[in-house]
Amino acid sequence: MRLNERGLGTGAIVGIVVAIVAVAILVPVSFIFLTGGGALASVPIYPGAQAAENSDAEVRQAITSYGLPSTWSGKAYTTSVSPSTMADWYKSNMTGWTKVSDNVVPITSGEITTTLYLLVYTKGNDAAVVESFDYSGLHILFLLAGPNSSGGTTGATTT
Repeated sequence: MRLNERGLGTGAIVGIVVAIVAVAILVPVSFIFLTGGGALASVPIYPGAQAAENSDAEVRQAITSYGLPSTWSGKAYTTSVSPSTMADWYKSNMTGWTKVSDNVVPITSGEITTTLYLLVYTKGNDAAVVESFDYSGLHILFLLAGPNSSGGTTGATTT
């Protein structure tokens, strides 16, 4: 499914991501100080999730908004389940990963009102961000990943 077909354009995603950053979600992500990319292949994809077409700009904007290097990679998906269900699944299925942060953030930006479920994980030299939220009748999943130059979870706290 194309995100733009359901009204989920770049502007909406940018607005949501900027709102998240404004709520200071960057704190648990910013300690990671990342370079490179390639960790995305080791992040599981929610069962039944469908890759969202034409979502590259939104994924790039999310990576940029979090202050992650442009060499990080990401994918957007749509699913048939709620964001909280996706978040719960990731909490149980990130085998070998260490949860660094677990946030539930209510977002209101213009006409957008949603709840974002944001999980941050590390695994050895890799790190991953899992975002799930609803928008315009769609259940959206963003997976972002790249190398963790801090080499693990040193200094990280799990919430």
